[in-house]
Amino acid sequence: MNKENMLCRRGDSSLARVIEVAIAYQEALGYPSAKVYLMEQGVPKEIIQRVLTTNGRRRAAAALHTAS
Repeated sequence: MNKENMLCRRGDSSLARVIEVAIAYQEALGYPSAKVYLMEQGVPKEIIQRVLTTNGRRRAAAALHTAS
């Protein structure tokens, strides 16, 4: 079994923890660091892109909302 399948089989709580860490990496260190971390954890590329772009959109929307 490859690492990608192991991550998905470990359950949602493990994946949620990995995603939370990646979002913190993205906020502190930027997109590339978060992407590398998720890839090292065996997260599928489709999920990596979805997580990091969705988080970026939320932050941008929040910044626009507070600026108004």
